[in-house]
Amino acid sequence: MKKLVLLVLVVSFSLHGLMAQSVTSLLQGRAQAQEPTPATADPLGRETPSGTVLGFLQAAQFGNYKTASDYLQISAARRPSQGADLAQKLKVLMDRAFVTGLRRLSTSPEGNPEYGTPDQQTIGTFSSGDAEIPVVLVRVSDPNSGKIWLFSAETLGKVPELYDNIKAHQVENKPGRKQTPSKTGAERVSRDAALAMAGAPRRDSSGVRDRLGGGPATGRSARALAQA
Repeated sequence: MKKLVLLVLVVSFSLHGLMAQSVTSLLQGRAQAQEPTPATADPLGRETPSGTVLGFLQAAQFGNYKTASDYLQISAARRPSQGADLAQKLKVLMDRAFVTGLRRLSTSPEGNPEYGTPDQQTIGTFSSGDAEIPVVLVRVSDPNSGKIWLFSAETLGKVPELYDNIKAHQVENKPGRKQTPSKTGAERVSRDAALAMAGAPRRDSSGVRDRLGGGPATGRSARALAQA
């Protein structure tokens, strides 16, 4: 009889232990399910200098200057009234005056140490007459997307004047004869970016074949990248 009572007690304690373990597991699983998920990647791809430049070019190529303005370091107060216009002018400069090499467009969130710091990168220049104006990206904290790269306020401050200079130059050189437009700026970047993804060789401006990434970029318009 004593053995039977002992057996009943042992079974009861064992069942209690299993139930307690199951409840603990359920509670732990629920707690894990309620833990906040990590922040998602920036939907505009601005985590790297390369992502910012190519994302801006894609948006601007399709005339979406409102989205393109989200790649610019301008205040929330100015963005609705001035953002799209500034983005459109910047796109013209990227097409007509931007000079860079693909190695400057880092695919690392920290940028390329050769061309700046983890918070500021000089990605190229705007060529205007005898002047070479640095084109700078800065890394800032966004409340929704975390650390992102933007065209710096300092660079954007020079855009209106450079844009006016280009337009004035176009008027002065309005052709009586048909001229073949040169391929510069964003046209160079976009084609090289498309070729780089395919691992293709290309010729630089001197006609020498090399692998992409070192020399000046050459190519067609940003449309090629946007459609890639």
